[in-house]
Amino acid sequence: MPTTLPRIQVTITDDVGHALDMAEKAWPGRPRSELAAHLMVRGSKTLQEVTDEKRRSRRQAIEESRGILNGVYPVDYLDKLREDWPA
Repeated sequence: MPTTLPRIQVTITDDVGHALDMAEKAWPGRPRSELAAHLMVRGSKTLQEVTDEKRRSRRQAIEESRGILNGVYPVDYLDKLREDWPA
């Protein structure tokens, strides 16, 4: 179908060909260009989910470790440490 949207060219390497073959099984009868577009959209959604999960995991680790060192160092610890530093 004609479009004014930008287009790209993709070389069908072994990996890309395998991905298109798998996509054809999932979406039979579709043209390879449409399969490639489906794969890109699905891939981006998967990458976003992975990114979101990593962010949630990091946030959880931060929350779980928050305050774990409270009371380990005295209130004036840094001031005393810096007393030995040259001015």
